[in-house]
Amino acid sequence: MIKTVIFDLDGTLLPMDAQAFERAYITSITQSVSDMVEPEKLGRALWSAAHVMVKDDDPTRINKDVYYEAFEKALDIPNFEELEPRLDAYYESDYDVVETVTKISEEMVESIRYLKDKGYDIILATNPMFPQLATDKRIRWAGLEPSDFRYITRFESSHFCKPNLNYYHEIVKICELNPHQCLMIGNDVEEDLIAKQLGMEVWLLEDNIIHRGSDILCDWRGDRKALLTHLKEVL
Repeated sequence: MIKTVIFDLDGTLLPMDAQAFERAYITSITQSVSDMVEPEKLGRALWSAAHVMVKDDDPTRINKDVYYEAFEKALDIPNFEELEPRLDAYYESDYDVVETVTKISEEMVESIRYLKDKGYDIILATNPMFPQLATDKRIRWAGLEPSDFRYITRFESSHFCKPNLNYYHEIVKICELNPHQCLMIGNDVEEDLIAKQLGMEVWLLEDNIIHRGSDILCDWRGDRKALLTHLKEVL
């Protein structure tokens, strides 16, 4: 019996083309501090630090600390302490331009409302690679609120990233879940369907699917309309 429904954010609750999102994000953040750092250099450092964070498997270090240590090392500039507040300010305003490559899915909004009305436990398992402000903005771009979820994985508190299976172990431990009573819903074959290895049921959202070539092992699959229909029929 499913008691907890876990959702991915980007490409799942929030429809988007992943490549368009990345272009809009990298272009806007690098341009916002172009007076301090050459955009291409900053872009390379951002991706390098993100790669280090995703690969990190140290349970004693939060993602934020791993990221900023790698970012400072990759960037290698003398005035790094002046850059940090400028990047924080970017998420306050200029980050909003990224919303233009996203849209609201009425089916996903209705899915959340339906599950809340039925009393299901709802968790947001977004890859914790962005500051809380950025994550909360994307939740609102999806037509939702952070308060719609009992728990949200955060850059500032999570110790792992997808597709590390420990990322899901951490959610299970913190939220005191029985994996066999969980349904994970996501559009990324590698990052989201790995939850099945813990015993969770998994739904592959085929809208905005990200598939890097690995085998697709899921219990259910379909677009957002099919998901909404399934939730109403089964839960």
